[in-house]
Amino acid sequence: MDFTPIWQRTLVIDFGLIYSTDNVVIISRAPRPFIRPLLLLQIFTRLVWACLVGMVVGAGVVVGGLVWARRGMDGVRGKGVVQYCTATLKIMVYQSSDWWPRWSGSRLVSGTVMLVAVVVGSLYRGSITAFLAIPSRSPPINSLEDLLETHLVPAIRRLSSPYSFFLTENSGEMGKRVRDIMEVFSGTEMSQWDFIKRVADGTYGFIDTASSAIGRTGQYEKLGHPCLFNVGRNPLRMDLDAFAFPKNSPVKYQFDEV
Repeated sequence: MDFTPIWQRTLVIDFGLIYSTDNVVIISRAPRPFIRPLLLLQIFTRLVWACLVGMVVGAGVVVGGLVWARRGMDGVRGKGVVQYCTATLKIMVYQSSDWWPRWSGSRLVSGTVMLVAVVVGSLYRGSITAFLAIPSRSPPINSLEDLLETHLVPAIRRLSSPYSFFLTENSGEMGKRVRDIMEVFSGTEMSQWDFIKRVADGTYGFIDTASSAIGRTGQYEKLGHPCLFNVGRNPLRMDLDAFAFPKNSPVKYQFDEV
C-alpha cells in the first residue's frame, strides 16, 4: 500500500520512488448567508448615523437661535429648540411640518436640510437594495491563517501525515498554535456522521490529505442539495506518495523500475 514518506517511517521501512502527490487541505463548513436582524440600521456606519443626528440637532439649534434673535429685534414669536429639532427630523424622514418660520433665514436652513435629506434618502435606498439583492455570506476558510482566526477547532487524524507534521516536525509558529488547540481522532471516528456533522455545523476544521478528507466528507453530500463543506483553496503542504517495503527488501528496486 502507499504511504507518505516521513522520517519516523524510514526508521523501520524503505520507500520506493515517489509516484504521486496529495495536498493537505482544510475541510470546513460551507459559507452560509448572513442573517441580519438589524439590517435597516446596518446600512450606514455608526459615524454616519451620529453625523445625521448631529445635523438634526444642529439645524434645530440654529433655527431656534435665529428665532430668539429675531424675537429680540421685532417681537417675532416662535417655537422652542426641541420643536425645531423635531421639525428637522421630520424632514429627514420625508414628513412635512408647519413649525418652520416663513422668513428667509429659516427657509435657507430648511432648504439645506431638505437637500441633505434627498441625498441621504437616495443613498439609503440604493444601499439597502444592494444589501437585499446581493446576499452576504460568511467568508470561506481557505488557509491555515483563516482557520486560526475563527473559533473552529483543528481536527486531525491520528498517525496521518498532518498529525506527524504538527507534532514532530518543525511546523513554525502557526503549527505551534495548531498543536495547542487541535483535537486528534481515529480514522474510524472521522468516517462516522457524528464527526462529519460537527464539521458541517462549524465546530471542527478537518485537516487531512485531500484524498482522505474529501472521500470521508463527500459521502454525505447529496445531489440537488446545498453543499455542506468547503475545501480550502490553499494547501497547507504537499504530501508525496510512495510504496513502502521492509528494510532491505529485494523487490524494492524492481518496483522502482516499473
